[in-house]
Amino acid sequence: MENQKLNKEILQIWKDKFEEIKKISGDKFNWPLLIPNFIDSPILFLGINPSGDSKEKFRIDKKEDLDNEKKINSFIEEEELNIRKGGYRKYFKEFEKISEKVLGKKQKFNHLDLYFYRGRKSKDFMNLIKKNTSIFENQLNLSINAIKNSINPKVIFVANKNASDIIMEKLEIKKEVFDKEGFYIIEMGKRKIPIFFSGMISSARSIDNYTLERLVWHIKKAIKWYDENNQNGEKN
Repeated sequence: MENQKLNKEILQIWKDKFEEIKKISGDKFNWPLLIPNFIDSPILFLGINPSGDSKEKFRIDKKEDLDNEKKINSFIEEEELNIRKGGYRKYFKEFEKISEKVLGKKQKFNHLDLYFYRGRKSKDFMNLIKKNTSIFENQLNLSINAIKNSINPKVIFVANKNASDIIMEKLEIKKEVFDKEGFYIIEMGKRKIPIFFSGMISSARSIDNYTLERLVWHIKKAIKWYDENNQNGEKN
């Protein structure tokens, strides 16, 4: 699923808010995360934002840099490598493990961060969001639109506590649904999508086999629920 439009919109935020983003970034003024094409998969993992803020290759010197097609393509290819070809297993290994057990296929999942601003320290990043709403609200809206119009998952797993809180508030998700079904549900167009909320999982926070077994069972149940409750698998 082509992400040319999405990446263009991400870059436009950086161009429109260039001086503002530069100011809050200090000496680590970086390119945003650019998104490789989505694949046809029922599972979407959501994070909060990319790391890589300490890497010199992501630095921006001037606004014109954001039109450099060679760099744009290289950053998209790098993220494709990270997600699909084991380029950043420290983060994606657990997602691979879950999706393989659910679907019987390796790396058959999509991944998206809610925000495209690079930053490693969670507390600092959350403070930036709170103090710079105009910069980050547009990024969040792009992500929500991508989930609705481009990714079309049957189940969403939010693998970050802060991201979970943000989605709960943004989409006004009600706990009563969880009490009935055992998972939360979001409505996007004509579709009702099961969604799971979690803290961060990675190789440093690996899921034990018993928890993995229970989680896989639950995600399979959610996918079956989606198929039974969305007429003809409608995507809109």
